[in-house]
Amino acid sequence: MKTAALIVAAGRGTRASGALPKQYAHIGGVSVLTRTLGVFLDHPGIDLVQ
Repeated sequence: MKTAALIVAAGRGTRASGALPKQYAHIGGVSVLTRTLGVFLDHPGIDLVQ
């Protein structure tokens, strides 16, 4: 069996109240979206990330 992860990264993140949508906000120099994708891409149990 294959396991897929669908990363949903939409919205404005108004509660986060930043200049950018929260998925593009940087934490430690890396965007939240990049960090999220990296976690799923590196996970041995995930076969596909979209």
